[in-house]
Amino acid sequence: MKAGIPEPIKHRLTLFCTTIFAVSLFGCIWAVASKDNIALFLSIGVAIAGLLRIIGVYRLARDKEYDTISGSVLADSKVAARRRHRLSILTDAQEEIVIILNGRATYQAGSRWILYVTKTDHAFDDLQFPESLKPSRILLGRQMTQ
Repeated sequence: MKAGIPEPIKHRLTLFCTTIFAVSLFGCIWAVASKDNIALFLSIGVAIAGLLRIIGVYRLARDKEYDTISGSVLADSKVAARRRHRLSILTDAQEEIVIILNGRATYQAGSRWILYVTKTDHAFDDLQFPESLKPSRILLGRQMTQ
């Protein structure tokens, strides 16, 4: 991996690689042992889909297509009917940022984090969508600070 990729993103890529490899290997061994061609093809499909996901995240990290947000969490609330969180962060420059973050990760108010999230498309900023329909940002990595 390139030296310019932050450690939390490297850790996440390593976790993706290990998980996809282990699941695919187990599925292939199981399929060959049980002589099940469908399970073999499904395991290969999981490996290909995982590889595409890993390549996508690596490309984002390599090309620095992410924002680094550092600060203290003010509030973390769940967006209704979605697997998203509305996160309010007070940055080190005393600026309050509100982002909609994909995933199940929760943050306690008052904790300090460095978040590596995908960049946002500013074309959606002025549109009046309900919060559950607004595009969210993907967490590429995170690091707790003191």
